[in-house]
Amino acid sequence: MNDNSSDQTGLVLRGIRDRRLRIFESSVTLGRSEARNRLISESKGELIAILDADDFSLPWRFELGRRALNHYDAVFSTALVFGSALKLLPFLPQIPRAIHSNLFAQELLGRNPVVHSTAIYRKSAIPSSPPYRDSEAEEYDLWLRMINAGCLMRRFRFPWVLYRLHEGQASRAPGFNKRGEECPFVIGEQEKLASHLQLTGLSLDEAKAQARSQTSSRSLLARIEIRGLPERVKRLLRIS
Repeated sequence: MNDNSSDQTGLVLRGIRDRRLRIFESSVTLGRSEARNRLISESKGELIAILDADDFSLPWRFELGRRALNHYDAVFSTALVFGSALKLLPFLPQIPRAIHSNLFAQELLGRNPVVHSTAIYRKSAIPSSPPYRDSEAEEYDLWLRMINAGCLMRRFRFPWVLYRLHEGQASRAPGFNKRGEECPFVIGEQEKLASHLQLTGLSLDEAKAQARSQTSSRSLLARIEIRGLPERVKRLLRIS
C-alpha cells in the first residue's frame, strides 16, 4: 500500500518485476491502521506477516514462523535492536526470553511484550473487524482481542527481525505510551482479560501490577525485561 507518499516510493515499487508483488495506491493518506486493514482485506493467503518500514526481516523468519503456526494462532520472536539510539554497539539483542502460551495472557495484561514487526498470525484468528483500530496502541489492542478470543500465542527467544531505534519513530513521540494506555477500547479489552484471569475485586491498575508480578517472578530475564535495564547499564550503552 503506497499510502499517498510524497517521496519516490511509488516509482521504486513500479520498478520491481516480481509477479508476487501487488501494489495498491491511495490518493489520500489513510494512516497506518487503515492502510494495514486494506492490505489484510486484499490478501489472498491465510498467513499475515507484519514488517514496519524501518525494520528488516532476517532470512529464516518466514520458514520458522510458518512452522510455528502449525501449533499456534499467532507467533512472535525477540528482535535485534539497532539504529541511532545505540551509540556504542551495532546491535543489542532483546532479552532472549520465550513467552509460552500459558503465560501470554498475564504478560499481555501487564504490558505489550512483543515487537510488532516480528508478528505472523492467521487471518482467521483475527477476532473482529477491523483488525487494527486506530490508536497509538493499535497492535496491542489486536493482541488483547486475540487472547480474549482464546487464541494461542507464543514469543520465541530466537530473533527473526532487526528492529530499528531512531528519533523519528512513532513510539518515541512525547506522550505516545500514555495515549495508548488511556485508549478506551484498550482499557475495555484489559478489563475483559483481567476477568478471564480471575483477577476480580481489584482495580485495573492493581490487576495489571499483579499480572506483572506473576510473570517477573519467574526468572531473572523476566524481571530485567519487565522492569527495564538499570540506568547505569543504559548509560554504559548510551541508550536514550
